[in-house]
Formats: sequence, structure tokens, C-alpha cells
Amino acid sequence: MITLTRIWGVKFSTYAVPMIIGEIRRYLRDNNSIRVSRSLRDTAYKAIHAKEILTRTASTEPTLEDIAKETSTNYVLNDGGYGQPHTYRKQK
Repeated sequence: MITLTRIWGVKFSTYAVPMIIGEIRRYLRDNNSIRVSRSLRDTAYKAIHAKEILTRTASTEPTLEDIAKETSTNYVLNDGGYGQPHTYRKQK
């Protein structure tokens, strides 16, 4: 049996591991029922990072306004009214 080590001078895992990881990521991305835009994910990561920083420096739980100021995000709370969920919308 001829091995990849003899043909290309590399082990099979050198090629296979990145390919398998890429295929798993592609499967999870393509077969997820909820689509989240990249910009929304970036904003969420910034908010999580800002919350961690503010919690470390202030030793208390930061408010949504504090996180928005830290991330320079211009989102405001949209009170949906009685029985409606609170959502956030981009401030104009």
C-alpha cells in the first residue's frame, strides 16, 4: 500500500484534519435553521468583550447603556408595549 508520506512527504492527518474541520463548519453553517448576519455576530462579540472588560474594571454588572457606550453602538431599547418583547433597534 502506497502512503501519502511516500508520495507527497506528508502525513495523512496534515491534509485530513483541516478538511474535516472545514466540512463540519460548512455543515453547521448551511444546516442551521437560524441565519445570523456577520455584522450582528460581530456586534454580539464586541458586546460580550465589553461586558467582560467593564465587569473586571468596575467589579459590578454593567448596564446595557454602559456596554453600548463601550462598544460605540447606537442601539436603543424598543419597548414593545404590554405583553410584547423588548427588542433593540438601531438609533437614527
